[in-house]
Parts: sequence; C-alpha cells; structure tokens
Amino acid sequence: MLILVNILLAFIAFDSFGSPEFYAKLSAYHAPYIVQEYGRFPKADIFTRVDFDEDFNASNNWKNLYRVGELKPAVYFSIQETKNYFYLNYGFFYPRDYSAPFCFWEICHENDFEGIRLTVKKDETEMGKVVLMESFAHGKIKYDEAPMFHSSRNQVMIFIEREGHAVRTFKDRPFPNYYNEYSNDDYELLPLEELWNLRSSVGTHSLWKDTYNYTGERFSVPAVPAAFEGKKWGHGLANPPWAWTGGGDNARRGDWFFDPIISLCRGFKCFDEATTTYIYNPFVSQ
Repeated sequence: MLILVNILLAFIAFDSFGSPEFYAKLSAYHAPYIVQEYGRFPKADIFTRVDFDEDFNASNNWKNLYRVGELKPAVYFSIQETKNYFYLNYGFFYPRDYSAPFCFWEICHENDFEGIRLTVKKDETEMGKVVLMESFAHGKIKYDEAPMFHSSRNQVMIFIEREGHAVRTFKDRPFPNYYNEYSNDDYELLPLEELWNLRSSVGTHSLWKDTYNYTGERFSVPAVPAAFEGKKWGHGLANPPWAWTGGGDNARRGDWFFDPIISLCRGFKCFDEATTTYIYNPFVSQ
C-alpha cells in the first residue's frame, strides 16, 4: 500500500505528459543559452516579440524599433511529440536585418526570424536528453549530435551573429568583440502558436505578406503564411519557420517545420521511422 501511495505522489508531483503545463516546463528546461553578438546598432540585435511595439503590423517594425523604449528579450517555441521523441523549435525575431555601415536593397530587410530545433529522446527522466541540434545559418542547416552545453546550466549553447542573425552551434562561433549572454532566465518564452493563430492577418499593414499551400509527403496545410509583411529595403523578405526549406535535396518548402520526422529522415538520418505518427503536432491534421 505504501508503494502505491508513493507512486501516486510521484505522478502528482509532475505535470501530466501532454498537458500545456508540461510542454511549457519542457520548453523552458531545454531552452538554449544564447550568446548574441551585437554590432553598430545593438538594439537591432536583440531578439524580441513580434508585437514589441504593441501591434501585429509587421510593416512598421523598422521605424518603430527606435520609437519604443527598452526591448524585452523573447524567444518563440513550439513542440511536436512522438512516442520516443520531442521535437522542440526555438525562434528568434528581430525587427531589423541590417548591414553596417550601409544598407542595400534586399541585403537589409524589415523583420527577421531565425531558429533552431532540438531533438530530445525520451528516457527514464522527465525531460529527456538532447540528441541533435539543428541550426540555420543563411539558409543552410547545421546538424550537431554533440552540441556544447553550458558548464553550470543544462542548456545547449548557441551563437547568433550580429546584423543578419545567422544561428550557429557554439563550436562554430567566431570570436566576437561585443556580445551579450542570455540564459533561459533572461528571456521570455512565447508559444509560436501566438503567430500561427494570426495566419489570416494577410495584406498591407498586417502581419503577413502572402501565403502558400503546403503539400508534403504526409500532410497538407492550406493558406500557410509565407513571409512577414514589411517593405523597408524589399517587400516580404523575412520568412517564418513554417515557410523555411530544409531537409535534403528534394525537400519541400515547409517540410522542416510541419514534419520533422520526414525532414530528418530525408536530410540527415531517421530518429523516428518515417511512418511514425505524432502524439502531438498542433500545426497539422492527422
């Protein structure tokens, strides 16, 4: 009887698997330790929330960056789950992608969104173990099965460049002169669904410029936002993660985000088998 009571108490002590509370705890536990380089315009090198200026009009972010007060660092997250793995996405939004000392057409652009994905293998612990990190740098994916962890925190370390904000594994970092460091205590975690739920906000003075129809190997999703609205130095040049292309030579736009199982099998190696179904994937209908 005592053993049964102890087992029940153990379950009560943890948030239920699959609950919003558990996913929030999981995302916070694995959230990265970020070394952010900053350049000539340091405020433009702070990752923050899309509505930092208290609206979701993505076409006024360039000018509003220096019209608002202090920026609060924020990171977007999303989770997909299978029987054996969690796939955790972390996204970094910036109001400006810039170049110093001068900007050029389509080199700089209004709005920027970069990110990483962690593949976490379930084990006997509540939070599992990171077995792969994928980072994006100028449209190319870097796969790292042994990412560096902070020496005193259980956080994968990443490096984000100034200006264009390419995300790199910490092992591939340059040695910058100016940078800030952020643990997961230093930034707010926001569910990526906040932006996904606004996918109908398309057009001038809205959040998104346009949409596309995702048709993947296993799923189809209509009217997917393709780019942030924004016209400074070029129209709609920043893409949200569900419009990224990555995961092998024949990858379709959106595969990387909507179906990480297939993206990894085709572009790197299978963790889950290609026929595996998701326990949780809020972005597709199964």
